[in-house]
Amino acid sequence: MSERYTKLFSLPPDLYAEDSPLIVSAGNLLKDNQTGQVLVQLKFQNIGDRQIRALKISLSAFDSFGTALEGVPAHQYLDLCAERDQFFGSKTAIPLPSPETRSFICRCLCAVFNDGSAWTASEEAWVPLAQQPTLEQTLGADLTAQYRRDVGNAAIFQLLHDRDLWRCVCGAVNQNAESSCHTCRLERDILEAALDPSLLRDHAEAYAREQASLFAKRQEEETKRRARAKKRVIILLLTFLLLTAALAGTYLGTYFGALKAVAQGNTEKAASLLLAKNLTNKHDPELISYLQAADLQKNGRNMEASDAFAALGDYRDSAWRSQQMKSAYAEEAFSNKEYDLAIRLFDELTQAGYANAEQRKADATFLKAESLLNNSNFDAAIELFHSLAELAYPNAVQKELDAEYAKAMDLFATKNYAEAITRLESLVKKNYPEAEDELLAIRYEYAQSALSENDTSTAEAQLIILARHDFKDSKDLLCDVRYDNAMAKAKKGEYKQAITILNDLSRNNYSKADTALKQIYTKLTEQADDNMLDKALVFWKDTYAKTKSDSDYLLLLLAIHNRISNIAYTTKTSYSGKDSPWVLSTYFDGGSLEQFYTALKASPYSSKCSDQCYDEMRLCGTWNGSGYYFTLQDNGSGHITYNLPWFDFGDYYELFDHKITLYTKDGKSSKDLFRFTFVSDTEMKVYCYKDGKTYNLKKQG
Repeated sequence: MSERYTKLFSLPPDLYAEDSPLIVSAGNLLKDNQTGQVLVQLKFQNIGDRQIRALKISLSAFDSFGTALEGVPAHQYLDLCAERDQFFGSKTAIPLPSPETRSFICRCLCAVFNDGSAWTASEEAWVPLAQQPTLEQTLGADLTAQYRRDVGNAAIFQLLHDRDLWRCVCGAVNQNAESSCHTCRLERDILEAALDPSLLRDHAEAYAREQASLFAKRQEEETKRRARAKKRVIILLLTFLLLTAALAGTYLGTYFGALKAVAQGNTEKAASLLLAKNLTNKHDPELISYLQAADLQKNGRNMEASDAFAALGDYRDSAWRSQQMKSAYAEEAFSNKEYDLAIRLFDELTQAGYANAEQRKADATFLKAESLLNNSNFDAAIELFHSLAELAYPNAVQKELDAEYAKAMDLFATKNYAEAITRLESLVKKNYPEAEDELLAIRYEYAQSALSENDTSTAEAQLIILARHDFKDSKDLLCDVRYDNAMAKAKKGEYKQAITILNDLSRNNYSKADTALKQIYTKLTEQADDNMLDKALVFWKDTYAKTKSDSDYLLLLLAIHNRISNIAYTTKTSYSGKDSPWVLSTYFDGGSLEQFYTALKASPYSSKCSDQCYDEMRLCGTWNGSGYYFTLQDNGSGHITYNLPWFDFGDYYELFDHKITLYTKDGKSSKDLFRFTFVSDTEMKVYCYKDGKTYNLKKQG
């Protein structure tokens, strides 16, 4: 099933005008594929310290060739409660009047705050805020890590100044008057001073020295701890041997030797000396288990050894040995490319505070992501690279972009054009090198594919964008698609839409447009289409002025006649004599109505000419004689007033064959009222059916 909406155009992100309390974060132009309506969807962000309660904006609309169309002078977002940093507006769709709209400009006009105050926009242009790079992009991984140690882990982005705003390292937007970030509370001066690369390098070197010193100190403490433990073991063993000497003289020597071997780390020798295991279990029951775990370690069975040492709890150095064996097992899994196992084990070691485990977990995750990428498991690779990028892992950001690009190209290969385009659009915004060229190539193939399936709306949407970049023959293809669309609409009787498209194509010198316009207007003129007569008049007048063609002149005469016949009363205005101008004279080279009828009678359309039309024109106005008057108003209503003998019968009449007939309101009954005979343009005889008399009247004025 096709998507309900197609994106036609997007505003640049984060539009801002100086002194504004908000940012236009995003704006999209969408086409409803079910109704054909074009909609604007906007997202705003409050960057001021007052809650926004209402916002008024304006939208300017343009077609695909940059021609201004009817926009939306004012649209209001009401009943808002937008606090600082809050986004709003994205759930509102604003319909645009013209379905031909293919781009737009948004301006914020004014905003009302919760304290009753208001902000009104200046003439300042709305220009995108500068994109804020990450610290890794500007400092590199090592100096970024030191910068975070200096100012805090909230630091993600490069500190950035833009007009009267500054963007904190945490990403928050602040006013220049604010000396500290309103979100993370870090001082701007401190953040700026800490960005000095030479200072960061000095701090990084000092940190490295400090870590080396701490490591040496921990090693020294561990050596002392082992010495103390050894001493305690010896004392305990001596005591034990003295107590049991009477019962096991031989055992004392071997057991003492075993303990000495354990203290020296020679567990194999200790195990060989423990002949009386039952006695050992009675006095030191965990020693045998300890030696068995050590034997597992010796034989390279690292995970079993880790579990065995873990089961001994705090016995001797069992806890340390358990973590050491788990680390060895994790490294073994890492070497064997068993990344899932390595990640799980390093994660457990991280939770236990084992040194360097977190780094090794990240290393394993990176290699797993690369393996997934190499095996075309793009989504999983993207997810892992993204998680590493959030941890500032070296090269993770670039690898995430590479995976996104590979995913887009895979979608393209499987002809999933729409999703491939969406992903490449995101990569273009992130300045990925190959994305823009590939995006245009995919749009072009998408358009070609859509055309082969007669999906002209999709093809047109892609070709509009391609035409802006002058890609290959996209402009010509776009004109062809729009022409076919216009002709399809004309075939369905949607003449206004067809003419709008063809006029646009004609202005852009599309060769077939003028011929098609003539064909449509010829049909409409011959059919005397009421809704299109005014447009037909203008078209044939302009066309004849250019071509001076006899056929165009004859169609102009027919259009004028149909305009008179179909909407007679609005064309009768201002006529009072045969040499006076009339309302349609501008279409007939300024000639009079009488001259027009003369030309019409001499044309192939003479059968459409009747004295009735001409006489209806002459009848307009006021006629007086012998104290009587008759008036047919020329304001378009055709209302009759008179003081001749009258009928109280109805208020609906028809004027036909030199006779005025009254009808009842239901239209079922009628009576003749007057019959008129013109003596000249300024004199006529009126016969009144009521009294059977004829009255001589003359035109007033």
